[in-house]
Amino acid sequence: MTLNMKRYSVVANGNSVVLATVTQPTGGKGITLEKLSGSLSDNDVNISTDSQGKVTTLTTTSIKAGSYRFKVTDTDDKENMLTSPEVTYLADADTARFPDETGLVVTEDNAAADGKAQDELQVTVEDANGNPVAGLPIMVEVEGSDSVTFKISPSMTDKDGHVTILVSDRKVGSVDITAHTARPSGERIDSEVESINFTDIDHSGGFPCPEGGFACLPVLKSQQHSGTWYTPDPETNYMKKISYLTFTDGSEGENGHHGISGFYGTLFSHNHAQMWCQKLADDGFEGRHNWALPNEEQLQSLYSEFNYIDPNNALFTAKQWPTGKHYWTNEAKPVRFSEVDLSDGAIDLKDNRQNIYVSCVSTQE
Repeated sequence: MTLNMKRYSVVANGNSVVLATVTQPTGGKGITLEKLSGSLSDNDVNISTDSQGKVTTLTTTSIKAGSYRFKVTDTDDKENMLTSPEVTYLADADTARFPDETGLVVTEDNAAADGKAQDELQVTVEDANGNPVAGLPIMVEVEGSDSVTFKISPSMTDKDGHVTILVSDRKVGSVDITAHTARPSGERIDSEVESINFTDIDHSGGFPCPEGGFACLPVLKSQQHSGTWYTPDPETNYMKKISYLTFTDGSEGENGHHGISGFYGTLFSHNHAQMWCQKLADDGFEGRHNWALPNEEQLQSLYSEFNYIDPNNALFTAKQWPTGKHYWTNEAKPVRFSEVDLSDGAIDLKDNRQNIYVSCVSTQE
């Protein structure tokens, strides 16, 4: 007995096609088929047989994409068996379409209009029977802004018929997005239009001060942890304004790479950093009396709120905080204290006499 495969893939479009032929010796009494493996059931693939003398023709029809593998057994000799290779049932790209409800869906909206924050949309392409269509290139059309940039990932639909569109803009407002692709015949198909929005950049909690310059101490309120507030390292003009210079340890001039050019951040030893946060608590700064040095988790959490904007320069890009120096934490290690880089979230250790930046944190009282 021999099995001759006529094809290893079948378009799941409901059309009947010859899958294979089985040839038996003269006098054979037929065959039986049995599923061995695959995502599809016997009913899904609907294999039928037609015997003409020694040759039995196997035909199949399906409207469901997936895989199927079967065994052929000689009815007259149960030990005489053949195993097929895996047969792949493919979505029908000739009927590819964007489903009305899920063809183009906004999954993230209202990004800041800073040219880096991103709105996100998901594209889905299916055939007429609801099977995801893989391998189709997706193109995007944008209306409403001339400063939009976007990225399509992957460039072709994946096994689930999906791609993701990431969109940034530098202008506040609404943008209309349309996805389109082409069937193998060249026929273009378009998704429904979806609108995404870009919001004004929130400058609160950072520099420069509302009235300009740096002679203020902003408060940055966490969006992820309600009631948690942070202060950036204070600039020397603010320290002069409040006449607090005795318990500081010099300054660091920023150059525009990790802080605003012309900003002179105040430096603190670990002991002086603790004293600074205690002063804010004693003064009831912004109505709170529990200002203190943050722990590692609190500073890394602050970084994580803005790393989507720039993972290598988060707090400076997002809020114009000085980050040319790392920031102290309250966590003591053997001999040293830990500190966190608010550019990239990295943790390091420093001798408590080193002079770096300080952020004070207050949680809901």
